[in-house]
Amino acid sequence: MIKNVLLGLILIFYIIMLKSYGQSIKQLDNELTHMSNKQLQILAKSYLEGKEYGVGWSLAAIAWKESQAGKYLVNLESKDCGVYQKNIPSYITGLDKKTTSFLVNITCQEFITNRPLASSVAVSDLLYWKKKRHNNWLKIWASYNCGYKKHCGKRYANEIRKRIIVLKRYIK
Repeated sequence: MIKNVLLGLILIFYIIMLKSYGQSIKQLDNELTHMSNKQLQILAKSYLEGKEYGVGWSLAAIAWKESQAGKYLVNLESKDCGVYQKNIPSYITGLDKKTTSFLVNITCQEFITNRPLASSVAVSDLLYWKKKRHNNWLKIWASYNCGYKKHCGKRYANEIRKRIIVLKRYIK
């Protein structure tokens, strides 16, 4: 009886651990190879747009993680928009403007239709966190997702890391 309970607990722990690490490299590899040409072009453009700033791999991986490389451009629940899913209220606040529903809608539309703006803001965010986190990429990616919140973003950072591993197999 106790042995069965222990085995059950170990199994539950193992399942929780697997879920906490997200998709495997093999699953991500399969996902990438089944992307549309448009999605692959978005990943390639993201890589090239970030490369000159030293964040090419990160930008491409974030585009993949956040929007499935342009497949899903709006998250109404979190108010994140564009290929890199920038949080619009925090972006507006950073501009020292009052956040209104109308301004959120306009800005979201801009992040969807103005790819250079979306890329520029994402690159700026990554460079900001790169400086703050002293080039520690896991902390940079976690902060890109969670800002200054402690104990947040570790899973996200690991997902970005795994996507970079897969991307490096295909982008030369």
